[in-house]
Amino acid sequence: MKKKYILIFVMITILSFLIELALKKKHVFQNYYHEYKFLFFEKKITKKNDTILRNQNSGKIYFENIRYNFLRIDLSKFGITFNDDYIYRPLGYVDVYNNKIILGLFDGKFYISNTIQDIKKNGLKLEELEIFNFDFKFNYNDDYSYRNIIIRDIMIDDNHIYVVTNGKNETDNNEYFSSHEVIRGKIDSKNYKIDFEKFFTNSCAFLHGKSLLSILS
Repeated sequence: MKKKYILIFVMITILSFLIELALKKKHVFQNYYHEYKFLFFEKKITKKNDTILRNQNSGKIYFENIRYNFLRIDLSKFGITFNDDYIYRPLGYVDVYNNKIILGLFDGKFYISNTIQDIKKNGLKLEELEIFNFDFKFNYNDDYSYRNIIIRDIMIDDNHIYVVTNGKNETDNNEYFSSHEVIRGKIDSKNYKIDFEKFFTNSCAFLHGKSLLSILS
């Protein structure tokens, strides 16, 4: 019986020591845990991405367990390039209009494709759309990436395209006006043009520590 109590005492002592050590070195154990967790999910995500790339290279892609044919298209032949070291992300946004693809690039250029059925048979064709009544004012020399990504999203409804844009008005002494606008454009696919008009404006002016907000719709 005495040996039993001694063994219990030793086990309690060891357990107490381990608990105290764990409390004192809690940050160390947390670091090990988070590092293991990061490596585990990094490996899992990398494996999943590798599978997706292999499927794409073989001409297929899965969405919600449904298989679709995948077609990779090189946009450089249309003059659309995106350097690996370029800081602006994303390249652009797409939507569908009358069974054709509308592509809106980050710098404010818009393109319309041939029909999706024709793309599958004969390949992609793109025509640049001429822009009226709106100047996207993209500045390649501006290194402030967030401000210089002109287009943030697009949505097509009937014959109109709605574009979320970053506005930018520079002032002296490193002061600036930041305005986010939604503009609406009527698509003319026959004449390859879009006539824009302002739909919604949310302007914030930061001057001398003061913030002013104006909303126009």
